Amino acid sequence: MVTTEENAFSSRAVETSIRIGLIALLVVSCFQVVRPFVQTIIWGIILAIAIHPVYVRLARAMGGRERLSAAVLVLVSLLLLIVPLVMITTGLVESATELAGKLHAGEIAVPPAAGCGRGLADLRWETPRSLGHSFAEPRCCAPSGDPSSRGWS
Repeated sequence: MVTTEENAFSSRAVETSIRIGLIALLVVSCFQVVRPFVQTIIWGIILAIAIHPVYVRLARAMGGRERLSAAVLVLVSLLLLIVPLVMITTGLVESATELAGKLHAGEIAVPPAAGCGRGLADLRWETPRSLGHSFAEPRCCAPSGDPSSRGWS
């Protein structure tokens, strides 16, 4: 026969198992939320460890002002990130503007489309029997009988 003490033990064991299962489910769910950011977090930890000696020296040099040295490090880091980004963006915008100007002025020739110059919709696929190939090659459906206007032949 089951005693009340054994009943209480079984009840606590089931309750503990359910709680452990729910905690495991919660941990797995939290990890699923954090997973996309794990690489960024690791890089943040690496940078924090690498910059910490610089922060300590800077704080000592500023007379123990830790907040000021942290602010200086953040500003320097932002400048190291923003200045090259602005320079690259400026260069890209200038190059794109120059390219657009040359295209508009006709200084740069745009090659014609593949095929007859009318687009890929005018291509039909034929098997060149004279070469004995078993695969299809594109041939242009030119309206004229001129073989030189047939495109890829």
